[in-house]
Amino acid sequence: MDHKLILIRHAATIAPNNTLVGKNNVELSPDGIKDAQKLKSGIRVETAEVKFYSSGLSRAIQTGEILFSGAKFIQDGRINEIDFGEWTGLDINQISKLYPEVMTDWMHNPMQFKFPGGESVNDFIKRINDFLNDEILNKKKPVVLVCHGGVIRFILCRILNIDYSHHLAFSIQRPSLNVIDHDGKTGVLAGLNLTNIQI
Repeated sequence: MDHKLILIRHAATIAPNNTLVGKNNVELSPDGIKDAQKLKSGIRVETAEVKFYSSGLSRAIQTGEILFSGAKFIQDGRINEIDFGEWTGLDINQISKLYPEVMTDWMHNPMQFKFPGGESVNDFIKRINDFLNDEILNKKKPVVLVCHGGVIRFILCRILNIDYSHHLAFSIQRPSLNVIDHDGKTGVLAGLNLTNIQI
């Protein structure tokens, strides 16, 4: 397992708790900035070979700039969070009232679901896998991705060979360091929700 992939979830944002943020471009909150600065103190980069990627959304970009000041990030929209469409900015209670039948469908068929006016889960997984195939799985250099909880969960499932329907088994904190050692095809989880790491 000579490939190392560091998955970093962005810090907390100014969006209200428990709302679906998705593709909305929201900034980090003051507490989120403090949390990212605290996490930065636990990161040591000891090689110049690291390749850095972030999603194209500001909360991931901001987090990456705090954690790795001066690093050159490649922004890739394929690791943006899922597009919740008409549900963006709503919480579960609001969705239940406004879309009761659609909400029931989501609960019963989460992996075949398409968010109203937004993205399907299958399309979300496909773009993440396209990114992994093109940019990550054939790289032996350490790779850092600063992105989103949903993206990280599905990447873990893909590389650890876990059925995608089990993605919610992973609790990914904001912000956090999550590490996979892999050989380009399969991998092992080397750390979840870490607060310090040496790259």
